[in-house]
Amino acid sequence: NRKYYDANGNLLIDRDSQGRAISPDNDLIFEYYDAKQTVLALVMYQVGRAFQGELPENLLTLCTQALGDKVVQHDAAGSYLGYSLDSHLCQGISQILELCRNEQVHFMLRGANVIVQNQEPGMVLEAIQGLWAMLIQELRDNPKITSADDLCKWFEGFADNPPPQIFPLLQLMSMTEIPECPYPNMAMLFFYWISNNYNEISQGLWPILVVLRDIENTHPGLTNAVATEVIQWSQWAFIARVSASEQTFETKPIAAVALQRILNKFLANPDDNINAIKQALQTHLPSRKFANLIECLHNFTPYSIFKQAIVSFLTPTPEADQDVYSELVRVHVGMIQCRKAIATKVRLFKLLGGFFDPQLPLMENLLTAFHSLAMVDKEFVILQMIQNATGTNENLDKPPLAIFASAYLDVLQSIPEQRQRRYDEISSNDVRCLLQNMVDFTLSEGGLLQRLYNVIRKNVNQY
Repeated sequence: NRKYYDANGNLLIDRDSQGRAISPDNDLIFEYYDAKQTVLALVMYQVGRAFQGELPENLLTLCTQALGDKVVQHDAAGSYLGYSLDSHLCQGISQILELCRNEQVHFMLRGANVIVQNQEPGMVLEAIQGLWAMLIQELRDNPKITSADDLCKWFEGFADNPPPQIFPLLQLMSMTEIPECPYPNMAMLFFYWISNNYNEISQGLWPILVVLRDIENTHPGLTNAVATEVIQWSQWAFIARVSASEQTFETKPIAAVALQRILNKFLANPDDNINAIKQALQTHLPSRKFANLIECLHNFTPYSIFKQAIVSFLTPTPEADQDVYSELVRVHVGMIQCRKAIATKVRLFKLLGGFFDPQLPLMENLLTAFHSLAMVDKEFVILQMIQNATGTNENLDKPPLAIFASAYLDVLQSIPEQRQRRYDEISSNDVRCLLQNMVDFTLSEGGLLQRLYNVIRKNVNQY
């Protein structure tokens, strides 16, 4: 809210009702933007919204079931239980990746991007729902399909008698022309592709159907619940539009922009990219790290307070001047749109890095760097972020950092006995005491950090 005057007392910079800098003629001096209206802010908010329901737990259960049973694997550290590359899911993914080498599939991927870019979001979502309904009702739940050969026969008659669930998608395809495609519209290309590749399609789709049937037998209704939640949650990506390029004012749905970038990278060299994807699956899926990752996620998800902590971090707080969500958004937008902001952030990181300078006495270096940091951080953002991470609010009875630390401790204690000995002496009470000390250090009026900030603020105001 500060105003600026020249040496003669004439007003140079005034402030409007929102605190923005204006000239004496009421013209804005700077270009202002609403950081919470950016793409990053929207994505962060939507991710936080996804954690508010049961989608994370259901999706983890679905993925774990789809991966199949663990088998004994071996690496340099010894034997462990990991996931197998011989599972139906891996076989299906491998076959589908091979299908993607076909040039007709490349044209259909381009056509899908044209549909997402040009058609109404409601029609696109209806087409996706119809495609999923066909997969479930006509294939997974069809008692006549008991093998890949039965599936092949079903696809043989697909062009002559397509199921009604796919009609919304076919309607969009018939209205879609694909640049450089030898067929007049995407629908004709789609039928031609199926008619000439139904055997390969059946071989790739059959293992996926086996997985879906196994999941339905063990967790009835789970796949439909996850699909419904994902489709409903993803609506924002088809509705929200962003600038397609910096040179034009044309806007496209976020889903179209993301899909276009993925396709540009994939179609630049399809064979090499497919080989790279398959190699990554063969390397990482059966690895110890991937098995531990799934185990960690299973240890985290039972804690509802852990979800609340994530939501708290990814949701804006209207009544607070600073919160983690707002700072992440401001940093991102500032670093993209303002070179000065980049320099400021670099200086902050350099000051933080100065804590570890071995050439200076620790305490002197710490106080010097802290004082400089506080001078730069005039809005006390760093303090606010530490307070948000170590404090509680009406939604959380534990600090978010304590939740993360406690959950991580549970993960460590779930490691097999040969690796658990290092953590036996750590208890949840130790974590709580450590975090309570951090809370006292940052939140208490008598804490060292708060007192230092108060002294620096007093000196700055006097200056």
